[in-house]
Amino acid sequence: MDTHPRRSIFWPLLLITIGAVFLLNTLGFIQGDGWDYLLKLWPLLFIIGGLDNIFQGRGYIWAVISLGLGAVFLLANFGYIEWSSFSLLLRFWPLLLIAAGLDLIFRGRSLLTTLIGVALAVVVVGSIIWFALSGAAAVAQEATPLSQALGDAQSLNVHLSNPAGQVEVGAVEDAGKAYEGSITLASRQSPQQRYEVRNGVGDLRITSAGNAFLPWTGGFDRPLWQVDLSDQVPVTLTVNTAAGEQQIDLTGLDVQSLDLTVAVGELNVTLPEQGEFNGKLANPVGMIRVSVPPGALVEFHTNGVFLSKSVPAGFTVSGENIYSPGSNKANAEMRITIDQPIGRLVILEAP
Repeated sequence: MDTHPRRSIFWPLLLITIGAVFLLNTLGFIQGDGWDYLLKLWPLLFIIGGLDNIFQGRGYIWAVISLGLGAVFLLANFGYIEWSSFSLLLRFWPLLLIAAGLDLIFRGRSLLTTLIGVALAVVVVGSIIWFALSGAAAVAQEATPLSQALGDAQSLNVHLSNPAGQVEVGAVEDAGKAYEGSITLASRQSPQQRYEVRNGVGDLRITSAGNAFLPWTGGFDRPLWQVDLSDQVPVTLTVNTAAGEQQIDLTGLDVQSLDLTVAVGELNVTLPEQGEFNGKLANPVGMIRVSVPPGALVEFHTNGVFLSKSVPAGFTVSGENIYSPGSNKANAEMRITIDQPIGRLVILEAP
C-alpha cells in the first residue's frame, strides 16, 4: 500500500489552464483580448482547488463546496446569472469557513460518514445555486433623500465614504443646489451628512453610521448612493469604497481635483469634455473603465504589476503613460494616475 501523499496538482492545472486560454486566443478560437477572457475565468481557482483536494484525498466536503462556488461564480461571469461574481463572493464567503469546519469534522471518518458529509455539502451547493438563480434581494432601508442649497459657496469640496455597495455621482439639474440625490443603506445603518460653507468653500462629507453585519449583503449594486453635484462651481471630489462599484459621470462638472478609490470591485469614470486637473484612480483588485470624450486632452500614468490594458485606436502608449488623441506630455490638461496592482484597465472613447 502506497502511504506517500500525492503531490498537489493545483499549480500544474493552473498553468495548463492559462496556457490553454492564450493558445486558443492566438489560434482565433477565442476572440478579443486573452487577458479579458482570463480575468473572467478567475473562479477556476476554486474549481482547481477543489479538484486538487479530491486528487490528494485531503477533504471531500471542502472540495464539493469549492467546486460549487467556482461553478456559480463562473456562470455569473459569463452572464448566465444576474449577480456579478464579486457580489456573490461577498455574500457567500462565510461558506468557506463552514466548509473548512465540516471538513475537519468528517475527515478521516468511515465511508458512510464521509458520504453523509458529502451529501450535506451537495445540499449546501444546491442552496447556493437556487439563491443565485432566484436573485433574492437583501433587506434594506428605504432611500433617504439628499438635498442642500448651494448658499454662498464658490466651490465644493466633496468627500464620500461608502463601506460597500454602489456609488453614483453626476451633475445636479437645479442650479441653486449644492447637491441632491438619495442614499439606501442596509438595516441598522443610517446616513451621516455634513455640509458647511467656510470662506466660500462648501465642504460636503457623507458617510454611514451604525452597526450592520456584512452591510454589503445586497451585492455590489446595493446599498446604493446617488449623489449629484452642482455644475455651477468648481468641485474637488474624493470617493472611497471598500467593496463595490463606483459610477462617476463628470460630464458638465468643473473638476479641480479627483481622487477615487475602490478597494475591491469596479471603478467606472466618464471624464468631462474639458478642464484642467490632476486625478488619481485606485483599484487594487478589480477593473477600471475610463470613458474619454472626443477632444479631451488626457494623460494616464499607470502603476501596476499584473495590469492588463485595453486602449482604443488613436491613443498613444509610451511606456507607462497613455495619451488621448492630440495630447502629449506637454499639453495634457487632465493628468490621471492609475494605481491598480492587479486587474484590468479599459479606456473607452465616449460617444
